[in-house]
Amino acid sequence: MEIYEWIREQGYRCICSIHDPPTFQGPQGSSWVDITATSREISHFVTRQVLDNSMAGSDHLPIKLWIPPSQCGATGSKRAGKITTRWNYRKADWEKFQTHLDARLQSLDLSASTASLHNSLAQAYKSAAKHGIPRGYIHQYRPFWNSRLNSLRLSKNRLRRAIQKRCAAGKPVDRLEAELRHTTTSYHAALAQAKRQSWDNFTSKLSSKSRKVWKVVKGMVFGPKPSPPTEIEGWFGGEAAAKYATYLSETVYKSRLSPATRREWRGRAYRIKDYKQHLYDGPLADQSVQQAHPFSLDELERAFARLDLSTASGPDEVSAQMLKHSTTRAKQVCLQVINKAFSELDVPHQWRRGRTDLCDKPVSPGR
Repeated sequence: MEIYEWIREQGYRCICSIHDPPTFQGPQGSSWVDITATSREISHFVTRQVLDNSMAGSDHLPIKLWIPPSQCGATGSKRAGKITTRWNYRKADWEKFQTHLDARLQSLDLSASTASLHNSLAQAYKSAAKHGIPRGYIHQYRPFWNSRLNSLRLSKNRLRRAIQKRCAAGKPVDRLEAELRHTTTSYHAALAQAKRQSWDNFTSKLSSKSRKVWKVVKGMVFGPKPSPPTEIEGWFGGEAAAKYATYLSETVYKSRLSPATRREWRGRAYRIKDYKQHLYDGPLADQSVQQAHPFSLDELERAFARLDLSTASGPDEVSAQMLKHSTTRAKQVCLQVINKAFSELDVPHQWRRGRTDLCDKPVSPGR
């Protein structure tokens, strides 16, 4: 077949055959074997195993590929690490999260070093997240899916496998086929009802004053349309971005800013560069870049309100969602860490790993 020829041409090797148990049960008793391929170097180490229960939203049985730990450079007695799923913020109990966060930070000494405060704050956030935010985030999340649908799907797949085994053994399958038809009918009826109920719940929360209803109507009428690629003078992608950056730096930047403003920004950039050099090489002789005006709690709250909640967490594993739902006590500790990092030039090592840039706070006249 062409697919097998293409796999061999790409340097891979199939570790399945047509005699393996089928991983997909089609209509009218038809079945297929999903193709599994690996690189030639590890093909003789890989063990292929077809799992019994299928995943939600798929008619295919999952395939598990296993390599012995001895072939991965590890000892045979060492257990494989457990896969950690992502936080499921949709089902988070933020009141429980905030209660546990305050309890962890209640006896914290604010006079400790910046590194100690930062570590205690990060540990408090992660501990509170374990109590208030469940794990198990699903990438292709289906809001209508529930435990009954999952149970019916597993029962349907279990009956299909039982029918296939009895057919191979030449045994009667009339009772199982009738049960399969009944289970399939119940599954599709429950699926349609769950979708209908989910859609009713979603539309009941829409308002004509919000922009979300127009996005929904646009998606229903036109469907998902990918945005066209940006083109600048016949260039796409990175070349177009570089050309646009050159245009900004050479035309807009110089035409929109006065010479005095450019000199001021250039001086600020040099001060930041010297400050970053101090963070990696040692203390500076000139301490003029130290923070003379500490940040206030209102400024920190405004910064938290402008956080992009879709960004990934940094080396401290504290996400923007956790910071957004911080308590007043947590914000005070976070503010203490930021101000101490500026005033005492004591920067936590996680900030250095995360490439955090410290900029002096601009102070307007009269403040």
